[in-house]
Amino acid sequence: MTRRALTMSRTDLDRRIAEERMHELQPHGQPPEWLWHLGTEQPRVWTMTLDGTLSASWQWLDTLDWRDVAAIRMEYAHGQVIDPAALESADDLW
Repeated sequence: MTRRALTMSRTDLDRRIAEERMHELQPHGQPPEWLWHLGTEQPRVWTMTLDGTLSASWQWLDTLDWRDVAAIRMEYAHGQVIDPAALESADDLW
């Protein structure tokens, strides 16, 4: 199997992330630095791997294996989508 089969092109991955309304991780495979903004919240997380595969179902944040994750979408338990940019700007108010 070639490396190309294991990952999508940069353009295809960007398009797929946008279609699924996900947040890309930089760098891939590591938790984002802004997670501390969540405090004690325990969101549900959907993941996308570098080959564009979506997780079959959500996972709790603290059970997530970050190794192959390229992008995530998080929601609070009541269904509201968590926007990382809003978390960071809300912190600026303090």
